[in-house]
Amino acid sequence: TMAHTSGLEQVRRQVSDLVSGDMRPAYVGLVLRQESLLRRVPDRMASFVSLEEHFPVYDPQEQWPSAQAARENRIVLIPDRQTLVDQYHPDTVVEFDAMNLRSAVCVPLPGTYGRALGTLILAWHVPRTIDIAERAVLTVLARYTADAVERALF
Repeated sequence: TMAHTSGLEQVRRQVSDLVSGDMRPAYVGLVLRQESLLRRVPDRMASFVSLEEHFPVYDPQEQWPSAQAARENRIVLIPDRQTLVDQYHPDTVVEFDAMNLRSAVCVPLPGTYGRALGTLILAWHVPRTIDIAERAVLTVLARYTADAVERALF
């Protein structure tokens, strides 16, 4: 369970396991604030992940959906590829295409003092919307993930 996770990679793997049932995302990512930057937590057990290799660290002000979720401390929905094309940096589109992803949701990890600790990312190979029940589940999952991250870091 999340209460027994010790390292950041283990936290990420546990989150992947938790969402692999009902939501079945093709990709689960974890991004954490590190000083003034955002750093992706790679899953070294997984195969090559283009996004994590090419953009392991980035500025929270950049035009990435995960940066927006952390910066604005709110859930960011990408229901289809066109949303990505219209609203985000071309690098985002290139990476999504390389991973054959067509939709995503980025959920801020609640931190202390109202500032997000980072972002939980779920993405799919098909266009997808997130209903209100799934949003509630993701919000709870983000809280548990944030708690596990804090335990792993401190």
